[in-house]
Amino acid sequence: MLLAAACGGSGSKSASKDVPSDAAAAVGDLTVPKSRIALLMSQAALTYASQHRTFPKEGSIPFRGLRGRAVAYLVVGAMYEAKAEAEGITASDAEVKAQVAKDRKFYGKTTAAQNAAMKKARMTEQELETEARLKVIQQKIQARVFKNVNVTDAEVQKFYDDNKDKFTIPESRVVRQILVQSKPLANRLKNMARSGSDFGSLARQYSTDKPTASVGGKVAIRKGQTSPAFDKVAFSIATGKISEPIVTQYGWQILQAITPVRLAVVTPLSQVSSEIRRQLLQSKREKALGRWQIDAKNDLCDGQVGYAPGYRPFTDDNPCNPSSVSSSVPPSG
Repeated sequence: MLLAAACGGSGSKSASKDVPSDAAAAVGDLTVPKSRIALLMSQAALTYASQHRTFPKEGSIPFRGLRGRAVAYLVVGAMYEAKAEAEGITASDAEVKAQVAKDRKFYGKTTAAQNAAMKKARMTEQELETEARLKVIQQKIQARVFKNVNVTDAEVQKFYDDNKDKFTIPESRVVRQILVQSKPLANRLKNMARSGSDFGSLARQYSTDKPTASVGGKVAIRKGQTSPAFDKVAFSIATGKISEPIVTQYGWQILQAITPVRLAVVTPLSQVSSEIRRQLLQSKREKALGRWQIDAKNDLCDGQVGYAPGYRPFTDDNPCNPSSVSSSVPPSG
């Protein structure tokens, strides 16, 4: 899983590092080769073609914006790689080789099929190896960051207590309803039902709520899922009784309670603690990783990032712009 790029650092930083002639950008001691940018752009062109879209003309503002996003994507990866290296996190040749073998399977079952698919996707062996090395490093970064992230029983209990409604099935019951558009008609139907006419037959004949009319007005409801006026009557009338007409945003309704009210049921903590712990752990890991990513940008955006002429990302895409959110996914338009 690629690291998601977090927002920019805490303030605007300079980016005056010298850039070699064959590089689109430089990040600390690392460089982003122009050849990788060209490869990403060619892959983006394939995406455009598959979507029957016209690829931006070279030199145009849309083209420069797309290329800038490609540069930003690789610059962010270089930032993470540089910080990882400073922390002693590297990828061995054996680890990279194993990741390449795994990634190749995405392109086919045999070497011949893989080579053909990679060529069609404009993926080179060198780029596959470069991406594999970054994946290994990113996996190690996550392992390092996540090592001391945990969730306590007290945190699980607090989340459960603070969100009890999420683990509660509200009161429920089954009723019949008839919906009409005038109070006089509602009163007439109420009197007919109370005088012995079959409520279900009246619903089929008169109710304008077609889904429930077809089943004699029958509907299972949970408290809080209908209008307050409907709820108040539906959960207060005795089983078998017929209500006075009530007005809602849909018209005039009369109800007949079919079943007793089923009391609310609270799911015990023991049944949901594992899921709560998983959610809290995921959230804490994301925050910890976000802090690591921001630190990486803060460490390098102060004079350690430079761009070749024409390759600097637009302001909104520039990883060193405090308000930007640089993507961890290669740009495709």
